[in-house]
Amino acid sequence: MKLCIATLAIPEARSFVLTLSLVTLIAGAAAQAAVLGIYTMGSEVGGALALTSNGIASSVDPDLALNTINLTGSAISTANAFTSQSIAGGQPSRILATQTAGTTQALALTNNSYFQFTLTPGVGKTVDLTSISMDTARGGASGRGFAVTSSADSHATVFNSLVGHPSAYNPVTGIATQEDIYTNYAFDLGLLADVTSPITFRVYSWSGAAASTVYFDNITLNGSVLVPESASSLLGGLGVLALFRRRRIQ
Repeated sequence: MKLCIATLAIPEARSFVLTLSLVTLIAGAAAQAAVLGIYTMGSEVGGALALTSNGIASSVDPDLALNTINLTGSAISTANAFTSQSIAGGQPSRILATQTAGTTQALALTNNSYFQFTLTPGVGKTVDLTSISMDTARGGASGRGFAVTSSADSHATVFNSLVGHPSAYNPVTGIATQEDIYTNYAFDLGLLADVTSPITFRVYSWSGAAASTVYFDNITLNGSVLVPESASSLLGGLGVLALFRRRRIQ
């Protein structure tokens, strides 16, 4: 919680300084939720649902919005992105992102091989992001991986694997596990603080062979929403101060 400390000097017979700590609309309130939003990719076993029809966030903090996962500007075609597909073991929930341009992470970034989604804070709200995590798997034995960027710096920065997370992501070797075994990776978003305008996240994917796949599920944004206190909260605090001053004078 961020606090605004107001020190008010009040002239009286016995002069004193009253320090009043108020959570004001300038500072904002504490975090509303640890999890800001989650994309869980459906529950259908068998068939293939187009990404554009079912890339909707399954849970969103009420003080912000997350749009549908999309391929706007991406080299990945809609035919190669799904929210559900039958695989060995019946894993029902994933995004399938076929690598279309690039055999390394660097080439995936250069050649726009990504899907994306946008977080929009509510009016008057400020968001502090802490991390993004997701379950991933390779579709086959060959090497393949992914990278996460944001529009905060025009997608120039690739976020680093979160320190202390059980599974550390190595961008050279890529995703550690093959379907049906998913590995959860998390990335540090601590640099994205005081966000008040829409911010778009891109998840780039790469593979060492044509027609290879990378699977994603349970894409989760973590952080906090700072909600400004109403003016009435500030006035209420000042009213208490005035009452205290009146009693002191009497």
